[in-house]
Amino acid sequence: MTLSWQKQLRQAAAQLTKADASPRIAILGVGSELNGDDAAGVYTARALLRYQARAMVPHSVLVIDAGLAPENFSGRLRQFGPHLVILIDAAHMGGPAGEIRLLAWEQATSLSASTHTLPLSMFSSFITTELGCQVALLGIQPQQIGPGQPFSLPVRNAVRRLTRGLARVLQE
Repeated sequence: MTLSWQKQLRQAAAQLTKADASPRIAILGVGSELNGDDAAGVYTARALLRYQARAMVPHSVLVIDAGLAPENFSGRLRQFGPHLVILIDAAHMGGPAGEIRLLAWEQATSLSASTHTLPLSMFSSFITTELGCQVALLGIQPQQIGPGQPFSLPVRNAVRRLTRGLARVLQE
């Protein structure tokens, strides 16, 4: 049985803490509000920013609503100097709508549901090389993606679960 995304993320954070007492984590929500469930990453980032404003997510975590072009924020990432970058995006993983998985960034090529200006696998490869950081992908299984599609209830619920779960893990 595979570990839940929360357990996997806790383990990754524990490894970072062993290497550095104050690891820096950046979270980028990726996607488009115009394409139904493709907005999952963007909505998660926005919810995390609201949590951060209420001190429910540490201010030491960099949260970015990256939209369709996460590469536009590479300068901000370089300035922040993260040890770990977590990309949040809709991902076709073959599971039920709203399923959340923590994945290796190398899997982004075959799983991404979004139409980004630069594929997430290429962006991830660039930032791991340039910034020397780790990258992980939190994928949310979409129900429907397409122009004008509504944001589905299963994915909306997944965004809520993911936001609460990330806030708990980041507070630890």
